[in-house]
Amino acid sequence: MRRWIGLAGWPSVFASLTSLATLIGLSLLLRELPASEAGSLALLLSLSDILSLLALLGGGTVITRLYAAAGPGVFDWRRDLAQTAAYAAPLVALCTMGLALLYGFIPSSALYLLTVTFLATLLAAASAMLNSQGHHASAAVLLRAPNAFLLVPGLLALFYRPEISLLVVLLAHLTATAFSLFIATMVLLRTLPIGPQGISRSQRLSGMAFLASSVTDLLPEQGLIAVAGRILPLNQVAAFAAVAVLTRPFRLLRNVLAMILAPDLVRFRRSSYRRLLAGIWGLALACGLAAAILVPPIATQFYGARYQEAMTWIPYLSLAGVLLIAVVPPRADLGVRAPIRFVNRFALTYFLAMMGSLTLTVLGMQLWGAVFLGIAVVLLQLTETGVAYTFWLGFRQSEKRSATE
Repeated sequence: MRRWIGLAGWPSVFASLTSLATLIGLSLLLRELPASEAGSLALLLSLSDILSLLALLGGGTVITRLYAAAGPGVFDWRRDLAQTAAYAAPLVALCTMGLALLYGFIPSSALYLLTVTFLATLLAAASAMLNSQGHHASAAVLLRAPNAFLLVPGLLALFYRPEISLLVVLLAHLTATAFSLFIATMVLLRTLPIGPQGISRSQRLSGMAFLASSVTDLLPEQGLIAVAGRILPLNQVAAFAAVAVLTRPFRLLRNVLAMILAPDLVRFRRSSYRRLLAGIWGLALACGLAAAILVPPIATQFYGARYQEAMTWIPYLSLAGVLLIAVVPPRADLGVRAPIRFVNRFALTYFLAMMGSLTLTVLGMQLWGAVFLGIAVVLLQLTETGVAYTFWLGFRQSEKRSATE
């Protein structure tokens, strides 16, 4: 356990620092930009996150599994990266055209979404290659660096407000994404030998199960912002994004816990998970209570009277954060120990359940407007928790039956 904590230590530190930079930068931009531009920024960033995961087709997990098992010098990472670009380009182009028509984006916003999504897809693939060979810190930093760079325009907006516009912010984010991809490629050239094999089409298609799971993981925040951007005024989208970004430490804590817990569950078999669940749920409830108490005064002090309507959503976001952390044990255990067919069934059920909850969210926002946003956050997170615990308990029962036979 100490070894795994040591391995996860530096990546967790770097991930925490870049996540903190993202939180501060995005919060400053949401405070300083005009409300309509702040809403557009939150919407474009959310759509880019979702679309880049979709364009990767679950390839990040496939790359990690194949490259880690084979070791260095087996796969031709340059060919695999080029094929990723070939698969992603038409999908990104078609989705961007559809989203531009759906949301009525101006040409500059549509061009930004097209370019940054394509580059982010390649960056995610390159980071997965680095991570598979043990370069965890580099992968963690490079993957998060473009969003962390939002701190620069955020600080500029704080001190030079008239000169910073949405276009300037988008150009800065796009430049940071391109530069991060360049650095990732240079690191790969120096550290990963070129091998004879390439990822086959059938192996790429095997990532669809992981795609369904990873895309639906974004729905409680980015997906909700994307849906709200189509239904609600942009100033209300900005308000929701402004308080949602303050609860992102929940997601960071979840990622760190999953990074540490997953290998531990493989190496140390447990006959009972009661103590583990009690500890995780206790931590989750403590964090949720702290968020419910501390975030409102922080938001009021930071944003002033700008987003007062968003304060009513903070208790819902805190409750969703509790569920976000509490779902780590079943998700981690299923991911590392359950048979692949069982994982595929879980991913499909999870995807369908989340789509059902998202449909209810759309109906709720059309009927009750922004008031329904807080309920929607809890509904989406409760769906993940319910599906994960249902499948996990079934998996545990099957293990017990096999042990007694």
